[in-house]
Amino acid sequence: MTILVCVSDDPVAERKQLSDKLGAYHGPDKFHGCAVEHKGKFGLFIDRKSLTNEVIAHEVYHLTQMIMKYLGAQIDNEPAAYLAGWLTQEVYGLCNKWRERISNKKLI
Repeated sequence: MTILVCVSDDPVAERKQLSDKLGAYHGPDKFHGCAVEHKGKFGLFIDRKSLTNEVIAHEVYHLTQMIMKYLGAQIDNEPAAYLAGWLTQEVYGLCNKWRERISNKKLI
């Protein structure tokens, strides 16, 4: 299973560039965040200007649902909660590394 996390000034353009791996993009011209699944590959795209706790939590929720559905597992159970926690920790870790490099600020 592959999970790509992308924080960008233009996440729509990044998402479109990965159409060969994550399926064609037919969404809006702008978004705060986007989670996607295509043939067992997952992507999480967040607009840099929208990098907030709320947007991360929102997109991790969608990503958790997609992964559990792909695995054929129930979404409303303890394993899904653990997966959401793990995904959140990983996304925050990546975002904090990125933020530290550009501004010495951390999320949470």
